Amino acid sequence: SSKVAFMTAYTFYTGAMLFFLRFNLGLTGRTISAIYLFTNALSLLFTPLILKLAVRFDKKKQMAMAFFIAGAGGMLLSLVRIESLGPALIWISLFSFANSTYWQLSNAMFYDITEVDEMANGAKREGSITSLQCLWGTLTSAAAFQAVGQLLKISGFDSSAPPQHQEALAGIAKIFVLYPSAGLMIASLLLFYYPMDRRNFELLKEAMERKKKNLDYGEYESVIRKLV
Repeated sequence: SSKVAFMTAYTFYTGAMLFFLRFNLGLTGRTISAIYLFTNALSLLFTPLILKLAVRFDKKKQMAMAFFIAGAGGMLLSLVRIESLGPALIWISLFSFANSTYWQLSNAMFYDITEVDEMANGAKREGSITSLQCLWGTLTSAAAFQAVGQLLKISGFDSSAPPQHQEALAGIAKIFVLYPSAGLMIASLLLFYYPMDRRNFELLKEAMERKKKNLDYGEYESVIRKLV
């Protein structure tokens, strides 16, 4: 469920970014290209920081906090409205951090789910679970991409008329900033309430080891019920 919320936010953000930079800020193609290059550079800079934090902190909490900070920052920026390059770069930096955190940590978190599934069903099904996650991501992105087009149409956006009217510009801003921020906040809340953290994962592995050795693991039942 948190993946659905994030992928929706990601698709809205990426789908509207070019429109926002071109029509809302009136930037040239060269400047827009430089901003995309800036985004890629941010991802490279954030990667070692995220990996370092992952060693020190719990993956789930780290991702939830990254989503929350970016989402809250985006909400604030949408209230004051982004009308210049400076605030736009702040939002791009915030979302890039959340985005980099997701892609660095999500696979490891998904494999933790396979451990829960093995405990519950007694079989390893990493391939099936990973395929299901990919399918959900693809379907969510496709639906969100269609939603971006419909929202642009509802706002009155007309690509053949470069000076867009205020309703269209406001619609683009919502798709680029407000809606992704809301998606990140929802994903953050879902992660905060997700019971799999470092401590519970360690307890789950201990229970699995005892189960494999045909030893009693009744003391772990409360944790297993919480996760399953």
